[in-house]
Amino acid sequence: MKAKVPASMAVRSPVFLVTNRYNLLDVLSSGLIVPYEGIEKYYPDLLERTPGRLLLVGAPFNEGVLALASDETDPTSFPVAIELDSNRLSAGKVPSLGEDGQSIEQSIGAPSAIAWAPLGAIPLSAIKCVHFASDKDREEHEARRYENVRVDALPTRTSPELFSEATARITPEAFLAWLSSLPTSQGVDARTFDTLDRHAGAWAVLASALPASANTLGAFATLLTEATSSRPTKKGAKRKPKAAAKRSGVFPGWLELTPAGTRLDDTPPAQADLDTRLFLAALGVFRASSPRERWRPLDVLSSIEASVREMSLSAQDEAELLRNLEPIRSILRNERDFRPLNTGKGLLVAKALLLVMLRPEPQRLLAWDRQASGASDAMMMTAAVLSGLLSGHKRLPISLRSEGLDTFLAEHTAGLLSPAEGVWTTPSRPDQNLSVEEITSENGPTSLVIMWRGLPLLSRTKPPPTLAETMLSMSLSDPAKNELALRIVRALDWSDCVRSVISLPAGEYSLKRGKGSSLMLTTTGFPTVTHALDEARFNERITKEGVPPDREKQLWEIVTGEAPAPHSPAMP
Repeated sequence: MKAKVPASMAVRSPVFLVTNRYNLLDVLSSGLIVPYEGIEKYYPDLLERTPGRLLLVGAPFNEGVLALASDETDPTSFPVAIELDSNRLSAGKVPSLGEDGQSIEQSIGAPSAIAWAPLGAIPLSAIKCVHFASDKDREEHEARRYENVRVDALPTRTSPELFSEATARITPEAFLAWLSSLPTSQGVDARTFDTLDRHAGAWAVLASALPASANTLGAFATLLTEATSSRPTKKGAKRKPKAAAKRSGVFPGWLELTPAGTRLDDTPPAQADLDTRLFLAALGVFRASSPRERWRPLDVLSSIEASVREMSLSAQDEAELLRNLEPIRSILRNERDFRPLNTGKGLLVAKALLLVMLRPEPQRLLAWDRQASGASDAMMMTAAVLSGLLSGHKRLPISLRSEGLDTFLAEHTAGLLSPAEGVWTTPSRPDQNLSVEEITSENGPTSLVIMWRGLPLLSRTKPPPTLAETMLSMSLSDPAKNELALRIVRALDWSDCVRSVISLPAGEYSLKRGKGSSLMLTTTGFPTVTHALDEARFNERITKEGVPPDREKQLWEIVTGEAPAPHSPAMP
């Protein structure tokens, strides 16, 4: 008696998606094979016959497949056959077409079927090869270059036999009848695909904006892992209570909220500060905005403000919101000039919003000179998330995208789009976790690399430590280091980071108002003034705001002892 072979180990026949060269470009730009609803600029092929589903076929192709895959009247829309690695697809049974023309349920690649119509999406990593009918078609494809398409991301092959040896195993009429009989897919529409593409865009642009430090890359790897480790709650289902944010001390709080920041959820957590509420309001508005169709930043700003005001603000928060948004309006109306941002005052998210309002395109935003913009790392990372939401992933220039991160995001998105019985099952492997490693090339610089499956997902050349990183790595319990931090606080005028105690000798003293809001204390004898660093507040500010780029050199000189601490009459 023969042992039953598990479905996952059964021999599978080659499987293809037959389409045209234009839809192939969408696959290459997005990193995904999706139903036709997910293709923004769709060119008719077989997919329009199976709404919400994919249509995969075996070789030789059935008669009529090639005719339906491309427009025969357009010589530039030539057919292509995308060969899939069926061993990387789900082994579950899906609606299939048998060799006798009957509708059956079979696993993808089963020899007893000639076509399959699964649900879900397939990432680029499950594609083996792209086949062309002629060298001319292949050369035409490979000669073209596009800003947002890796034309050479997949192996290509000229296989005329695939396109010339079509057979009539069943009649075209029977094939079309089977297509029209397929169960209708529910819950997948163009908006779903657009939202997921925008989320992937936010991750990709944030990755491009990351400062090159082991702490930052490690925090990013942690956020990425947490945000992509579970499926979203189904529509209409009750949400589980949000877990407390795991603060790494590297990203601003609104980017570290799980799931509010990293999964781009638009529900503010309890007792969120105004920066966080403004950020979450911006997520919702930017997700629904498209600068390609219409970009009216003043209208966008008004929508964000209205969304924040729906979050039950206190009178104090209302006033603070107005103080921060009105200057942005004035700049957008050309009523005042843009000046490098002051990192010490105002809502950080409001400043990030202004950066995106002025430069919504990710490539222009990231190319903005930091001294000219005055943006801190936290501002730029916040702006990067919003800019990525606006652009989406598939439209991003490949110069801003890591190939490894593209693969990671495509597999994650395919997992979200594929139900339990869908075409793609996220691989379960021991090396799925992300890790940060230092790699030194021979006679070259040291790189900080996020590794995934033993391959680089994201890489940065390791720079010398910044002043902020140096201060965060110090133990402020050391009196010398504490004194050094106080000198930095004084130089930056971070008065909220220090507590001063004045000890008065016995005798007379008086306290009266001086000029402006100052107070003047007069006493006999010699008072003693001691300063204590508020370590928590100092760490929070230097993490959140960093050091202004134009002050970095001066403050480094203070740290190294090459410059005296700045004089302050309030701190003798």
